[in-house]
Amino acid sequence: MAALAAVRDTFPADLFLAHRWQDVDVPVLGGTLAFANALGIVWAAAPIMVGVAALLALRRRWLEGGLVVLTLVPHGLQAGIKELVGRARPSQELVRVSEEASGSGFPSGHVVGAMVFYGLVLYLTPRLIDSRPLRVVLRLFCVFMIVVTGPARVYTGAHWPSDVVGGYLFGLLCLAVLIALDRALKSTQTSRRGDSS
Repeated sequence: MAALAAVRDTFPADLFLAHRWQDVDVPVLGGTLAFANALGIVWAAAPIMVGVAALLALRRRWLEGGLVVLTLVPHGLQAGIKELVGRARPSQELVRVSEEASGSGFPSGHVVGAMVFYGLVLYLTPRLIDSRPLRVVLRLFCVFMIVVTGPARVYTGAHWPSDVVGGYLFGLLCLAVLIALDRALKSTQTSRRGDSS
């Protein structure tokens, strides 16, 4: 997708999908999408990530805290991809742009961040929280943030739908790497405990 985005300003369905989505007029929708957009801005997202990592460190959950800190790495990687691809964001002539975002469009950084961070929290929740109701609430919130962030970026005119799809795919790849790392480290810890006993 990145290779195609580097040579095409839009994909075939981008304009159609963006128009259809921006034409949806439901009062509660604007506020919901604005909330997801606000939490994806770096000055809001980074403190949340650091705060969660610090909380885990206080609980001596070093592995989980380290994984949360590593969710910052995909932000740098996606910024590099944006520079390489250099795809322009949607313009006011083509769609309604209510957020003037800077930089290139592909992939969506908000979506990469949501997919990796909230995806990791979703994955780690069962072993970090004992209370079942609290686990359910936290996991539902994580799913909400993952699902809503992409459409929110299209709704404001900050990204094309294909930028969002690229963000989800790249975020999923990074999340898979973090989960594989977690499983490998947990397996190593388990085998060391077995050897020492």
